[in-house]
Amino acid sequence: MKIKILFFIMSFATYCNAQIVNIPDANFKAKLVSASPVDTIAKDLTGIFFTIDANNDGEIQTGEAAQVSYLDIVCVDCDNAQQYLAIQSLEGLDSFMNLKTLITGGNDLINYDLVFINNTIIEYLDLLDDFKSITIQNTPNLTFLRFSENYNPNGEVLVDNAPGLTINFSTFFYVGLDISGNFTIKNCNQIEELLFYRGSSGVCMDTISIENMAGLNHLSVKGKSTGSATYYPFTINHLDIKNTPLLNSLSVNTTNIENLELCETGAYIQTMLSTANKNLNRLGLVGMPFTYINIWDDHSDLETICVDDNNYNIVKTEVIEAGLTANVTPYCSFNPCGTFYTIPGKNTLDLNENGCDDNDLVYPALKYRVVSGAATTTVISDTSGNYSINVRPGNHVITPIIENPDYYTISPASLVVDFPALSSPVNQDFCISAIPHHDVEVLIIPTDPARPGFDAHYTIIYKNKGNIFENGSVNLEYDESVLDYISSNPVFANQATGLLTWNYSNLHPLETRSIDLVLNVNTSWETPPVHIGDHLIFTATITPIANDEYAPDNTSELDQTVVGSYDPNDKTCTEGTRVGTDMISQYVHYVIRFENTGTYAAQNIVVKDILDTTKFEINSLIPMKGSHSFETRISDNQKVEFIFDNINLPFEDDYNDGFVAFKIKIKPTLALGDTFSNSAAIYFDFNDPITTNNYVTTIQNPVGCNQSGVEELGIYPNPLKDILQFRTKESITKIEIYDYSGRRLSTHSVYENKADLSRLKSGYFVIKIYTEKGISHTRIIKE
Repeated sequence: MKIKILFFIMSFATYCNAQIVNIPDANFKAKLVSASPVDTIAKDLTGIFFTIDANNDGEIQTGEAAQVSYLDIVCVDCDNAQQYLAIQSLEGLDSFMNLKTLITGGNDLINYDLVFINNTIIEYLDLLDDFKSITIQNTPNLTFLRFSENYNPNGEVLVDNAPGLTINFSTFFYVGLDISGNFTIKNCNQIEELLFYRGSSGVCMDTISIENMAGLNHLSVKGKSTGSATYYPFTINHLDIKNTPLLNSLSVNTTNIENLELCETGAYIQTMLSTANKNLNRLGLVGMPFTYINIWDDHSDLETICVDDNNYNIVKTEVIEAGLTANVTPYCSFNPCGTFYTIPGKNTLDLNENGCDDNDLVYPALKYRVVSGAATTTVISDTSGNYSINVRPGNHVITPIIENPDYYTISPASLVVDFPALSSPVNQDFCISAIPHHDVEVLIIPTDPARPGFDAHYTIIYKNKGNIFENGSVNLEYDESVLDYISSNPVFANQATGLLTWNYSNLHPLETRSIDLVLNVNTSWETPPVHIGDHLIFTATITPIANDEYAPDNTSELDQTVVGSYDPNDKTCTEGTRVGTDMISQYVHYVIRFENTGTYAAQNIVVKDILDTTKFEINSLIPMKGSHSFETRISDNQKVEFIFDNINLPFEDDYNDGFVAFKIKIKPTLALGDTFSNSAAIYFDFNDPITTNNYVTTIQNPVGCNQSGVEELGIYPNPLKDILQFRTKESITKIEIYDYSGRRLSTHSVYENKADLSRLKSGYFVIKIYTEKGISHTRIIKE
């Protein structure tokens, strides 16, 4: 029995060694069979040139193939007299299981797919032939690889996960391929330099893909130019570079590429060179920090360069010095550059406490905090109740943020996503349940300047911030002696001297409504006259006040400066150039206006505001209203972007205006005499930004209006519940309370700078203050 088993094993081994390798190409077989110690075709496992066909039977057995460590199948004269000897297929090569070195050249392999996958033996590949495709994948011991003069019009090249490649490609390795397909190299972490070049015969590729090259520090793609009369571009349609963190030098010269997008390099590129890319139309540098860029001549077609904010000045300077007309902008796209993933959803307000469904109201303009690793951004959706957040690969925590968290509960409280582990999009709706609260607010804003003799336009915005349906009225007090009512939409319900009233009903939770108003400003020759530099004061109020959770925003004051000529793109603080110390840590309101003065509709507009975080509480920012639908983004702990995507703002004069209004709290650390200021940059499509005026507001002692001889008079608290206190050096003799129609309601004595107004009903009132030096008027709110 033992003898039979031994015989079987010996017979099986002999059979395996004698199995003939199938080599259909006669020239390839002849080349292998002709190998001998006196030529340089093959080496054995010890590195000595030898005869492969050891038994001289004209065939190559598997055992013979297994002895080969080196093959040189270059056909030296195949381009000339011995073309018939050219090899057309290397089928059977996979039987050479111990092959470490392969050298090819001069053959006719244009229809052959060369494949080395999961090969732990191969170390050296010198490929000077035209292959249909070359696939080199998971070859950990490959240390040398060269392609040269490979001109296959249908070729594809993939080099993936060859961690042993350490050759300095700019010195030893040139990629000179002519293939209409793709060249891909990735996961080769030891490669430091790559050079793609065009020789005299030309180079043509569809796409060069370079991905996950942890050691790559220099990349060059260049054609050939020998002077103004000779221009040989490197023909390439796409250059994709992803995750090359050490890449510090990039040169793209003399190519025909039209769109060069470099946002996914993940590198800090110190030097970026782009020369003589005559067809280059768009250059994308978003997400790619660099310290130097050189855009030389022959870029007459370059229209747009996409950059990050921090690189804008570097690139803009280079464009000007190069004499180019290209636009430099950070707003080529509102989506993250490169690969991104989407989290969309809907926000619903569950008022009937039976779960969110299609019959419930939407929750508009919800704020989301997005934490992505060390970076935190804020996205505020538009008023539709729908949202869509785009993120890059990685882990992200998305948390809804409500202005008044005591009013609502949210389910889910947050969302955690991890891409690409999850499939995009990840849909997530948020259901908001109400805890009953009354809270309304009002704001009056100018939508164009006030000029002597011209009509001025205003919008009164009022909102139900609470979650109970409200009914009430909106009042506007203004100086009728210098302003004439022209029209309003809707029309007022009541009118008195300098006072307009609109009634409202069934104001839904979180609903915002507005009143558009036109007033005519007196000329400088009317009585009384209005001059440039005068101030127009408006006070808007909203009821009900009783039970309102936050009474201060039931009143809005606008201090508007009269101007002559004006910039249609400007910024205004509605509280004016001076506020009292009682405004410290409170909301102030800004309006940014823009106008399309071009000759074509503006498809997209971005209003960018860089806020001074030593003066403003960035997390308190809340958009109030826009002329068109917009989304708000907050990033870098100071940058606010109001994005009017697809606004298509006309250029015709009657329709080319827009605005955005927001409120934000000033810091509690500000003090008397401090200032806070703000300006904005307005981007119309890809054009250079227009910078608005810098609006400066100074904090002063709180004073009443229309004072006559009274210095440093302040009142507090306002709104008040019972006791009104006065801050003044003067002796107050009495005060009188008036309603907004001018009717005197009561007179009160003042003791130790205090007046008891506990019997006064809730509402808005004018208070007349009598002192030994004069009379002052101001406004109060009684809760």
